[in-house]
Amino acid sequence: MRPLLDKINAFISRVVNLYSELPVCVSCSGVISQVEQKFPGVKVNVTTGKR
Repeated sequence: MRPLLDKINAFISRVVNLYSELPVCVSCSGVISQVEQKFPGVKVNVTTGKR
């Protein structure tokens, strides 16, 4: 089952749009980087500032 999931995941890309009114702190930036490293198919877009 795992080899099949790996093949399927190779063709799936994901985007997370993260919005914060405040600037992202160093700790949060590190977590965002860790997510992108652990899940190569995931792209985290960060937008800051009041809307």
